[in-house]
Amino acid sequence: MSLRSLGLSPPRIPLRHVCSRVGILLALAIVLALKLLSAPALAAPLPVPANIIITKTSGTPTAGVPISISWKLVNNAKVQLSGAIVYYLNGYPLTPLNSSNGAQAQPPPPESGTFTFDPVPGINQFSVVLLDTHGAAFPTSTAPKLKPTEFGQQPTETVPSTGHGESSPVSIAASGNVSWTVMAHTSRLDNGLTAAVRRQLMTDYAPLLLFSYDHSSDELYRPSDVLPYVKGSSLTGNFRQPNSALASNPQVILDPSPASNPLAGTITAAQPMMPVALYVSPSSAAESGADWGTVMKQSPNVGLYGHVTLIDPISFATTIADDKRPPDTDNLPQRLASRYGCTVSKACAAQIVKIEYWQFFGYSHDYEGPAQAGVDSETDHSGDWCSVQLYVDAGWWASPRPDKAILAVYHYLHGIQVGFDMGTVVAPATKITVPTRLPNVKGDVYFAEEFLGPGSGVKIEFPVTVAGVLYPSNGLGMAIEVGAAQNSVVQLAAQGIPKLGRAGAIPQGTGTVSYQHPVVYVEWGGHEFWPTADWAYYGANKHNGSGQYSYFGSAPTDLVIDHQVSIRGVTNLITPPDVALVTTFAGYWGASGGGGPPQGPPLHTHWYWDYGSTPQPLWDKIETIENSKGELVTHRTD
Repeated sequence: MSLRSLGLSPPRIPLRHVCSRVGILLALAIVLALKLLSAPALAAPLPVPANIIITKTSGTPTAGVPISISWKLVNNAKVQLSGAIVYYLNGYPLTPLNSSNGAQAQPPPPESGTFTFDPVPGINQFSVVLLDTHGAAFPTSTAPKLKPTEFGQQPTETVPSTGHGESSPVSIAASGNVSWTVMAHTSRLDNGLTAAVRRQLMTDYAPLLLFSYDHSSDELYRPSDVLPYVKGSSLTGNFRQPNSALASNPQVILDPSPASNPLAGTITAAQPMMPVALYVSPSSAAESGADWGTVMKQSPNVGLYGHVTLIDPISFATTIADDKRPPDTDNLPQRLASRYGCTVSKACAAQIVKIEYWQFFGYSHDYEGPAQAGVDSETDHSGDWCSVQLYVDAGWWASPRPDKAILAVYHYLHGIQVGFDMGTVVAPATKITVPTRLPNVKGDVYFAEEFLGPGSGVKIEFPVTVAGVLYPSNGLGMAIEVGAAQNSVVQLAAQGIPKLGRAGAIPQGTGTVSYQHPVVYVEWGGHEFWPTADWAYYGANKHNGSGQYSYFGSAPTDLVIDHQVSIRGVTNLITPPDVALVTTFAGYWGASGGGGPPQGPPLHTHWYWDYGSTPQPLWDKIETIENSKGELVTHRTD
C-alpha cells in the first residue's frame, strides 16, 4: 500500500498545496546557525551477570486499564552491581535516570520493586533495566533510549545516544522484559463509521486553534465558510459565471456550462486532468472571512470541515516499491504494522481511524515587511486550505483513556508535512500552558501536554530559495530541516477544564483530564498550521499563537456523504451544498495569479480516497493523474 493512498504524503509536497508557499525577497538576511547533534560513540557492553524477573500483579491488558508489575533483580554473579533502575515501554523510558531510581545488588538478597504504567495500543514491550552509569557523561536526569525500538523486539545490551552530543558509556547490567498485546474492539464501529460516530470522533479530537499576533495586529483574514465565500465570488477560467449566478446558486461552479461541457467543474472520471482551469474569484469582502464575533460564537467551527475514514491496518505492512519516496519520508504504515503485529498473511483486529481537519480562509497574506508590494504579487493569493490530521485507534477511543488512542498527528505548513508518531515518545509528557502570553495581553490560556520525540532538541528553521539563492545563507537546506522536524514535538490540549486567566496551577495527575486535542499555532496572515511556536520559516510572519482569538474547533462540518432520504421507497443520497462544493469542485479556490490559489481538499495528496467506497472509474482516474506541478499523486490500496 502506498504512502499516498493512505492519505499521507512525502514531507515535501508542492508548496502551493496546503496554505501557500512563502516566497520571500528580503534584502536583510537573518543569521541563525542550526546544529544537528552528532551521534556519540557507544560504549562496549558489559557482561550480563544478572537478570530481572517481572511479574504482572494487577490489571488486565485492556485499553485504558493500568498494568501493575513487580520485579526482582537476581544476581548470580560474585560481583557487586551498581547503577539505576529505569522502566521502559517499547524502548522508550517511562522514568528519568536519577538517584531515586538507583539500585545496588549484592548477593544473596536481590533488589525488588513495583511499578504501574498505562499501556498503549498494540504491542507493549515492558522492560525493567539496571543501567550501569559509571562514568556517564550525560545529565543524570535523562534516561537514554533502548535500541532497537521495533515493537516486540528485545532491547540490545548497549544503550545508544542520549541526544546530547556526548559520549555515553552506559551499559545494561541487568534487564527483564515482558510483552502484552493490548487490543480493543468498539461495538460503536460494528455498523461502520456512521454520521453520529464521525461527529463524535471529530469533536473529541478537534484541534485547539491559536491565532497569532504580529505587525501590531491580530489576524486580519479570518476563517470563512465556503458558501458565503462562493456567493461573494465570480467564476473565471475555462468557463465564466458572474457573481449574480454564484450568489443565487453557488453550486453552479460544479456545472458552469451544462450545454457544451456537462460537469466541467466536478471531480469525475471524465476529467482529462485535475485541477481544471476554473477559478473562484472572490470580492474583497469575501476574502476577509467572517467577523471575529461570528467566529468566536459558542461551538466555533466557521470554515472547519472534517473527513473521517476507517483504515485497513493489514495494508500498513505492504511496501510499495514504486512510491519513490525521498529520504526522511514518513514511514507510519510500516511502524503501525509493527506496532500491531500485522502482516499481509495475518488478520489484524485493529480499527484505525484517520481524522482530517480542513480549515478554510478567504485569503492568504504570506509576507509583511520590506519590499512588500513586490513580494505580495508573488506570494499572496485568495482562498486558503490548511490541515491538521490524526490517526486514532477506535477501540481505545471508546476506552477510559481516549487520549492514549492517538497514534500519530500531522501538521501541514508551507507545503511541508510534519508528522509525530506517538509510539516514538522518548520521555514522559511535560505539563504546560499554551500559548505564552504577557500578563497584560488579552486572550485565554489552556492546559496542554508536550510530547518529545527522537528529533527533539534541534532548532528548526525552514529555508527559502529566491532566484537560486538560499536564505539564510548558512542554512542546512530544506531536505535536512524537513527530516529533522519529523517526530520532534507535538502538543495536546485538554478541553473541559477551566481556562487560565493570567495565572493558575497546572492540574496534577490525570484524573478526568484528557489531553487529546492537537495544538495548532496558526501563522499570522498565511495561516500555516504549526505544531510549536519555537520553529521558524525564513522571512515568514509569526506563528506565536498569542493573538487574543483562540478556540477548540468543535463539531466540524462532516465531508463524508451518506445523508440518506427515502422517496417513494427509493433511497437517495442528499448532499448538503457546502459539502458538495468542498468534496467535488475540480477547480481552484481562488483567483488566478499571485502565489497561486489552492485546489480543494480531495485533490491534495493527504486526502484519503477510500478504495471501497470510490467508484472504480473515478478511482482509476485519481490513481493515475499527475499534473505538471505534481499536485495529485495516488496509488492503489489493493
